[in-house]
This record gives sequence, structure tokens and C-alpha cells, in this order.
Amino acid sequence: MRGIRLGPSSAAGKAVSASVAGLRPWAIAGTTTLIAVNLDPMLLELLVCPNDHAALTVNETEQTLDCTGCGYRYPVRDDIPVMLLDEAIKPAGSS
Repeated sequence: MRGIRLGPSSAAGKAVSASVAGLRPWAIAGTTTLIAVNLDPMLLELLVCPNDHAALTVNETEQTLDCTGCGYRYPVRDDIPVMLLDEAIKPAGSS
């Protein structure tokens, strides 16, 4: 699988680690994380859930961006996040 390597020595890794260290799984300071969904780290910082504007986390296994608030899961297709409410995978029990 393709991915972006973020580490303390890369410019993107330093920028992301400095801005959100400890908040996002791909930006933990001092680590190297392979992102299975090949998205620009700066784009990941800008994206929020269109439903409730909460932060998103990367779900590498399911190839989705998961909302930390409402639980909606947004698919990533061909390295493009589909941030449409109609396309979101809703959590069980929601309408």
C-alpha cells in the first residue's frame, strides 16, 4: 500500500507534530507513522466532519475518516476523501 511517512525529520512531520501533537494518530511527536490512505497531512488538519464540525481520525483498515463526535465514517476513494453526508457511513442506531 502507498502512504505518506511522517517523522520528526520531515518538514510535514514537524509541522503536523507541532500543531497537533498527541491529538491525531498520524501526528504523534517522535514517531514514524504510515498512512494507508494517501492524503496530504495539511489537508487532514483542515478537514472536519460536515455534520458536527468535530475532528476526524484516519481508519487505515476501513479506508475512512472517522468523526470523533458523531461517529460518521467518510470513505476515502482513490485518495480522495468523500465528505458528503449522503455518502457517510452512519453509526448503528442513528437515523
